[in-house]
Amino acid sequence: MKRRASRSGFTLVELTVALVAGLIVAMGIVGLSHEATATFNEEVRNSATESGLRTAVDRLRSDLQRAGYMSTGNIMSDTMIATPAGQSNVWKVGANMQGLLQLAAVQLTEGGSVTTNPGIASLSAAQLPALAPDMLLIGGNMTCAEQFDVQAVLPAAGNCQQILLSPVSPAIYRVATAGLANIPLASAELNNAFAPVIGNGTTAQFMVRLLDDTGHSQYLATCQQANVAGITAAGQPFVWIDAINTPVRTAVDTGGIGGVSGYAAGRAWVNPVQVVRWEIASTTEEAANQTQFVNGLGNVVQGTQVDPNKYDLIRTYVDALGHPVYQTSEVIAEYAVDFDVAFTVDTTVYMPAGTTTPNPLLTPTFVSYAFDDAVDNGLWGAPLTAATPPATPPANQGPQRIRSVRARLVTRSALPDRVGTIPVVSQYATEEFMYRYCMQLGGCPAGGNTGNLPWFARARTITTEVSLPNNSAGIY
Repeated sequence: MKRRASRSGFTLVELTVALVAGLIVAMGIVGLSHEATATFNEEVRNSATESGLRTAVDRLRSDLQRAGYMSTGNIMSDTMIATPAGQSNVWKVGANMQGLLQLAAVQLTEGGSVTTNPGIASLSAAQLPALAPDMLLIGGNMTCAEQFDVQAVLPAAGNCQQILLSPVSPAIYRVATAGLANIPLASAELNNAFAPVIGNGTTAQFMVRLLDDTGHSQYLATCQQANVAGITAAGQPFVWIDAINTPVRTAVDTGGIGGVSGYAAGRAWVNPVQVVRWEIASTTEEAANQTQFVNGLGNVVQGTQVDPNKYDLIRTYVDALGHPVYQTSEVIAEYAVDFDVAFTVDTTVYMPAGTTTPNPLLTPTFVSYAFDDAVDNGLWGAPLTAATPPATPPANQGPQRIRSVRARLVTRSALPDRVGTIPVVSQYATEEFMYRYCMQLGGCPAGGNTGNLPWFARARTITTEVSLPNNSAGIY
C-alpha cells in the first residue's frame, strides 16, 4: 500500500498573523531607534554647546588677564603720562584718534551688543526677561610680552616718524626667531606683533607705548601704511609712528615731566598695545562686516546661507581711531545668546583732601556689583569721554579702579528641542539665569508651549571671575 505524500507549510492565516506580529515588532524597533537617534542628536548638540561655552570662557579669561598689561588702566587719569603740567594726558593727540583717546584696561557698554548689532534685537527681546548683551573692550599688549629697546627716534619725515629698534636686544632675538638674516620672515613676525591683521594688508593704525627712562609713558598711533613695523634691507628693525596725530613728546615738550631726550638711544623702550572688542552679533552682521569670511569662503555666507536667528560671540581688534578691524574678527562661540559683565572695584580715597601724594598703604575698600546693576557697572567701566577730554579727570573712579571682572556667558543648542521652559532664579531675586531660550520671534508664553512644537532651545550658562593684576596699581 502506498502512503499519501505529506504536505508541510503555513496557512494563509498563519502567514498573516506572523506578518502582523513582525510588523508590530518592527514598528516598535523603528520607534525606539528614532527616539534613540533624536536623544543622541540632542545630547550631541548639548555637548557642543557646553564645549563651545567653556572654550570661549577660557579665551575671555586669557584676554582679561592681559587687561592693562604693558599699557594703562586709564589714559585720562594715569599719573605717569609724559605731559606738561596743566595739560591733559592726551595733549597733542589728534581728535580723530578716538581709540587712543579712550584707551583703558576695561571699557563696558551696557547692552552694547544690541545697539552695535541690531540684528540680535529680535530674539533677545523675545526672552523672559528680555536680554541686552553687553559689549566689552579690553586694552593691553595682546600679541607678545616683549619690550623693545629703542636705538634712535628719528626726526619726522612727512606724516610719519621712524623709531629704530636695537637689532641686538633680547626682545628682537625672541620675536625674530629665524634670526635677522631671514629678513622677510623676521620682518613679518615683528609687523604681526605691532599690527595683528590677517594678511598684513590693512592700513589700520594700531597703538604703541613709548616708555622713557623716567618711568613716564606716551601712547602713539602707528603710521597708516601696510608695514607698520619690520626690518630694513640693512637688518635694522623699526616701527613707524603717526607724526601728525601723535607726535613723539620730548623732554623739552613736557618741561621735564617725562619725554625722550636726543635720539633716546638706550633710554627708551617700545611695546605694542591693542584693544579687543567682545560682543554678540548675528550671522547677518558677520556676513556684512567680516570680509575674511566673504573672501575665504567665496561669498557662500551671503544671501540664503545666512541664518538670521544664529548669534555668535565675536572678538575683534579695534584700532587707534576706534574703528573695529573686521579682518581680525573671530567667532569665539557659536549660538551665543547673552553676555553680561560685572565689576569689583576699589573705592578707596588714596589721596585724602589736603595731600598731594597718594598713600598706597591704605587698606583698600572693595565693592562688588551684581550682573544686572547696569548703573554702577556702567559708571565704573564706561568708555572715557574723549571728544573734549578734561584736564582733571574724576578722582577715585574709573576703569583703573576695577580690580576684577565677572563675566556671564550663555549659549544655546543649535536647534529648539524643548516644548516648555524652566525659569531658574538664584539666591539674588534680581538675577535669573537662562535654562531655556525661546526661538519664537513673537515671544513664548511664560508657561511654555501648550502644543507639541519645540519652541525652546536648551541654554547653558557659565560664570567666571578674573582678577586684573595689571590694574592693581591703579590708585590714581
